[in-house]
Amino acid sequence: MRLWLSGLLSLFVFSLHAIPQFQFNGLIDAGPTLYRIELVEDGSKTDVIDMYGVRGDATLLPIKDSGFAIKPTASYGKGDGDFISYGVGIGYYIPFCNERCYFVPTAGLNWTDLRTTLDLSGDRINSALPASLIFTDVREKFDSQSRYIGFDLMCQVCEPVWATFIYQYAWAKTDTVLLNDQFTTIGFPDGRIDSKGQSQGSNFGLAIDYYFCENVAATIAGGFNTSLDENRFGIRAYGVKFGIGYYFK
Repeated sequence: MRLWLSGLLSLFVFSLHAIPQFQFNGLIDAGPTLYRIELVEDGSKTDVIDMYGVRGDATLLPIKDSGFAIKPTASYGKGDGDFISYGVGIGYYIPFCNERCYFVPTAGLNWTDLRTTLDLSGDRINSALPASLIFTDVREKFDSQSRYIGFDLMCQVCEPVWATFIYQYAWAKTDTVLLNDQFTTIGFPDGRIDSKGQSQGSNFGLAIDYYFCENVAATIAGGFNTSLDENRFGIRAYGVKFGIGYYFK
């Protein structure tokens, strides 16, 4: 009987050790951001949308003594247009060089909603229409859902400074709606043109974090991404963020 109880107790203790121990550790940072979005047609830039706003990023480490991470992000901008973007990814921190560097494979999902107003020539809507036909104040609604894989490479440059290089390759499904009453004259009775498509491309980023105390850092980060379909239609986007980060543990 004692042997049976001892075995049961050992199994219970082993099970407790096997259960992940959850914690509330991680890093969150946010700050003002400048955005530039270029509309691309046939590989050439046709319109530029400049906006300003805010972006927030977080890295949550929910499991003690594990490199597993949850990485949510959210952005908002306004100016020549309005947009909101949000997403979530997962990653796993793999240390090397005595934990002065980390390699972090990542994967995730992003959603983007862009609203803007622009002028379009007829040939940009239909190649059979003349370029001299101009549609003014066309309202554009652009929605994108994308999935990505990639990696982060973090290195400690010196005691208070960390640098992070970010790479992602993303595949997107897009839904574009153009609205203008003048479209009724070219065969769209409700003044609406819908277009769905798929695009893909690379995203690059570089962030520098300066820790001026143990838990607080000043951050500057820049990014570039491109997403084009097989006909080289899509967008190129640039962004710069100045933020403050807090490491909680």
